Amino acid sequence: MGTDSTGEFAEWDDERYSTNIERFDEQHKRLFGLLNDLHTAMNEGHSEEEVGDTFVFS
Repeated sequence: MGTDSTGEFAEWDDERYSTNIERFDEQHKRLFGLLNDLHTAMNEGHSEEEVGDTFVFS
């Protein structure tokens, strides 16, 4: 992992990460998105707010 050409910290790759179970893959893709959001927030110096926003349970 690391910033790639798309600017993302972690990029989903079906060949590497797919379970071929759509429900699981969609959840995992969401986790990748959250990880990328957190990474961006850390680089911008507001990770504490991002973590708070991410872990709001309703």
